[in-house]
Amino acid sequence: MSAPASARSPLATQGLGMAYAIGAIISAQFGSALAKTMMGDLGAWGVVALRMITSSLLLYLFFRPQVRQWTRPQWLAVIVLGVALFGANAFFYVAIQQVPLAIAVAIEFMGPLVLATVLSRRKLDLIWILLSFTGMAILTAESQSKPEDFALIGIFFAILTAVSRAAYILATERVGATIPGMGGMVMGNLVSTLLVIPFPFFITGNNLGKVITDPALLALGFAMGLLASALPALGEISALRMLTSNV
Repeated sequence: MSAPASARSPLATQGLGMAYAIGAIISAQFGSALAKTMMGDLGAWGVVALRMITSSLLLYLFFRPQVRQWTRPQWLAVIVLGVALFGANAFFYVAIQQVPLAIAVAIEFMGPLVLATVLSRRKLDLIWILLSFTGMAILTAESQSKPEDFALIGIFFAILTAVSRAAYILATERVGATIPGMGGMVMGNLVSTLLVIPFPFFITGNNLGKVITDPALLALGFAMGLLASALPALGEISALRMLTSNV
């Protein structure tokens, strides 16, 4: 059992927050890799819809948020979070349908890095940010060396993902500060799910309905929802309650 927040030193709190953040990143990458394998069956929008449906269901069943007493500002914070989460998920899956997963992830993390640069107040932070940018640039350059893997439309959606990811960090921090527990994150996921559900039915090449007749595909969908959304969401909101946005 972890110690109460009040009993931890600032260094221990920051270390635990970093552990939550790193765990969320690792889980999300495993989930994204799993999602990539499902693109041929469901299409990008089908995959992201299945991811959000399963993760929202898992989060709601586990936490069962009590929302009746929420104020208008709290609901507004949740809606903003849901919109940002919609962009971070939907645009990312459209991107990885067009470009390799590595380059999409590299561009996606440019959003948080730019945000960290803007919010940074220490020279040491800027050094770490510069090193991160260098690593991302190397990874991107390696991907550009393969013209067949480089689609401008994929890069465009990856950039939209980066912007959405930065907005998601700010929105998650706001929700974590205004709504106790995990209820805000749960309902933010639900808002995002409601926004994404119509797309697989209106965009050609997507087949969300296939999961109804394929139990194996549905099981993979729940695994994807757990790894790509549910666990990262819990890790991220826990981390943001312990860390500042620039970290």
